[in-house]
Amino acid sequence: MGHRGKNKTYRRIKERCWWEGMKSSVKIWVQSCLAFQKRIQNLKRAQGKSKETSTLFERVSMDAVHIKYGRWKYMVVARDGFSGWPETVGRFKLKAKEVADWFTLEWIYRYGSPKELNVDGVRVWKRIEICSKKSRIKDQSHHSLLPRVSRNG
Repeated sequence: MGHRGKNKTYRRIKERCWWEGMKSSVKIWVQSCLAFQKRIQNLKRAQGKSKETSTLFERVSMDAVHIKYGRWKYMVVARDGFSGWPETVGRFKLKAKEVADWFTLEWIYRYGSPKELNVDGVRVWKRIEICSKKSRIKDQSHHSLLPRVSRNG
């Protein structure tokens, strides 16, 4: 899963243990991580309010990953933005209705409806509501509940 920067890494470690000089140790460790330094250089700082969440299952991100080997061709992942809790499912084909049904059964019925749902970094929760209203008008066709979640690669 990787670390999320100095402050979040420090908070996560502090929940489990503590030692003298821990804050400076975490700072040095994060600064010495080459992968993190490369990633942070490419991130653009968003202006406005932070997207930090203070509640479990408030903001959920979903993505589909192509799997080259194994039983499934794709793996769909839904992840909580606060705790990092993942739910996954393997799929032979990516169909929006099946992904939406899976998300409803395995996430919404267990943890409740999130305030925000992101797919490939794009907020789609309002889009789902609009598509649901349109699909009720078009003789109950639910083929467009979620945008296509596949990504080449």
